[in-house]
Amino acid sequence: MEKQFGEDGSFRISQDEMEISFRGVIDRIDRVEDGSFILIDYKSSSYGKRTREDIENGLSVQLPMYILSQGEDRVTGGYYGILSSGDLYPALAIKGKAPFVTGRNTGAVDEEEYRRLLQGSRNTVIRAVEGIRDGYFAVAPKECSAYCIFRDICRYGNKEEVD
Repeated sequence: MEKQFGEDGSFRISQDEMEISFRGVIDRIDRVEDGSFILIDYKSSSYGKRTREDIENGLSVQLPMYILSQGEDRVTGGYYGILSSGDLYPALAIKGKAPFVTGRNTGAVDEEEYRRLLQGSRNTVIRAVEGIRDGYFAVAPKECSAYCIFRDICRYGNKEEVD
């Protein structure tokens, strides 16, 4: 089922005097046999799929924000469903609790690491909002592409490019 969250301002991340409200739509939520939930974000191809490493490096906060919006104690994993191939890929999931997760999956983590990565995503969002409030509007500052339309005006100089 598709589920909206935050329309009424009910999902917020807070730190000190700052409070950030979010809203969005989760593509699918499945209930697991033990009563917990997994969240699935559909992508048309594997191109849009992000990894646990992307989450850890602050390049992807979408699935962590989805997880936090539903209560991190209730959700055991965030997955990408790849429509073109039919694959289900765990980007961030608790080993031993989330279905379809083995130790071989790069997104498989223990509960402590899961909580650490979610907190890291909270911090990434807070830093981004603080930067915006201070007049810093970065265009994908952690990830540069040879095809970036902002390449000629980029203030990051010779950053490492990704494909």
